[in-house]
Amino acid sequence: MTLLKTWLRAARLRTLPLSFSGILIGSAFAINENFNYFIFLSCLVITVLFQVISNFANDLGDAIKGVDDHTRIGPERAIQSGLITKAQMKKAIVFLCFMALVMVLQLLITIDLRRIELIFFLAFGIVAIWAAIAYTIGKKPYGYRALGDLMVFIFFGLLAVLGTFYLHLRRLDLDVLFIAFAIGALAVAVLNLNNMRDREDDALKNKITMAVMLGAEKAKKYQMLLLIVSLVTFFIGITLSGRYWYYISMLPLISLVGHINRIKQIENNRDFDPELKVIAISSFMSSLLCFIIGLIVYF
Repeated sequence: MTLLKTWLRAARLRTLPLSFSGILIGSAFAINENFNYFIFLSCLVITVLFQVISNFANDLGDAIKGVDDHTRIGPERAIQSGLITKAQMKKAIVFLCFMALVMVLQLLITIDLRRIELIFFLAFGIVAIWAAIAYTIGKKPYGYRALGDLMVFIFFGLLAVLGTFYLHLRRLDLDVLFIAFAIGALAVAVLNLNNMRDREDDALKNKITMAVMLGAEKAKKYQMLLLIVSLVTFFIGITLSGRYWYYISMLPLISLVGHINRIKQIENNRDFDPELKVIAISSFMSSLLCFIIGLIVYF
């Protein structure tokens, strides 16, 4: 395996589409008033950097704590495989954190923000970097204390959607808040699937996730609740906005019905893994479709 392929594998590119969802849909709801391509593209790049930092830190943190070994069900990690050393991963994380801060500063300085707004979004950028790293790294990583779901909901849902919308229009709307809840719930559903897959191994290694706390059956019910919340809040958000063309963007979410039925029947934890891409792709395609419709109808 070439060096480039090794790092791309460590970056876990399959997780990136889900991280785009909040930016796409936050921009879609601003598109008919004051859509800004620079803000849109900058937010996408910054989101990619945050996501890759999180993936690298997750790889490093789990390796340091001995969570990644031959008993792990999911895809083999980079450090676990020996293709990347812990020292190399640390340097990569530091470099990406620097790049993310530079991109955040460039965005905030370029657009016209009041001082209080600039301070808030800069603080948000710094906290987002901390959250990406502290998920598995440190003495008390929050990902080991069943707080991962809350943080994913906040950063992938609320802050991604509302932050992008605010940068475009300098305000917050109730309809966009419901959409942020929908995207956040879908992001948490992806994490919960990952945690259900690894539940037994995580419990043995004292990695406490919501799936570990809830147990197999309750974790499945939690998954269904997340998906129901996402569908309901998505529908409410579109209805409140009056952008009725956006109902079309909910079509990719129909696949979640089949997903729910399959989840009920899963007994082998390995069978959760294929379901990860169902939610991730559905969320991404729905957000992308919403953005494309916005461009066609309102731009």
